[in-house]
Amino acid sequence: MSIVFQKKYIFFFCKTHFVSLCRNLKKDMKTLLLITAAIDITKFQVPFTMLTELNIRLLQYINSLEYAIEHYNRVNHIIFCDNTGYEYDYSELQKKAEQKRKTLEIIIFRGNYQLIQEKGKGYGEGEIIKYALNNSEVLQNSIFFYKLTGRIMIKNMDQLMDSTLADNAFIFLSNRKGKYDRARTLLYKVNTSFYRQFLMDAYMEVNDHQQHYLEHAFYERLANIPIHSFRKYPDFTGLQASTGRTYQSKMILLRNRLYNQLNFFSNTEKNLFQKLIFSVKTLGIKLIHNFCRHY
Repeated sequence: MSIVFQKKYIFFFCKTHFVSLCRNLKKDMKTLLLITAAIDITKFQVPFTMLTELNIRLLQYINSLEYAIEHYNRVNHIIFCDNTGYEYDYSELQKKAEQKRKTLEIIIFRGNYQLIQEKGKGYGEGEIIKYALNNSEVLQNSIFFYKLTGRIMIKNMDQLMDSTLADNAFIFLSNRKGKYDRARTLLYKVNTSFYRQFLMDAYMEVNDHQQHYLEHAFYERLANIPIHSFRKYPDFTGLQASTGRTYQSKMILLRNRLYNQLNFFSNTEKNLFQKLIFSVKTLGIKLIHNFCRHY
């Protein structure tokens, strides 16, 4: 066996076992999940929000919390933060969390709904995260956390967490011209210090009435920073508050899994093959859009 081959083999062996060790450590390590909520918006006239019925919204948030407690085995601390000041008895959910060796922390406050009405619900989302970071001791002392929009459930959360080794993971989206212009805010993983430095006040630039959403504000802060998406694409389930439609059909999930494998959702350099496929995809979207516009 040649010396060159031996060196290559040793490097490959060490790399393989290092990756395996990191993954095993991730499986053993629990982490934090911040769930954002706006339960009772009936009094506030939040713009571009179709789903406003209190009982329906409350039930969806409770269902999401129960699902997180029951199914997110990699999470040991859930922070649930509501910005409408809605009072609810979470003691039964907290008992369920304890039985699953989790802690459910509840944070309730009243957001600035005058500005939320002026700027949109993305402004309120940013306020929630800022308030949680400033009022949860566990979150303040964390290295990183996952953030999830409150009425959404992720069917493959454990696999997603097991496969995501980096402290930061965002899903980047492109427009019809093939230019990246948004970072999805339903779910992301972020280093706590990184969030404070780059994203903490991004919500102040939101203006839904001008179609400048929190996703755009986040992307503008992250545009020049190479960040990968999740290794496993999230299997979202739930209803969109803006439209009342489901977040993701089976066909869209299959498509997004393929796009994720092709590195389309990462803010990183693409290889030649990925660039070619991305260009073909963009051209196809343009043709379909033009056809629909004329017919």
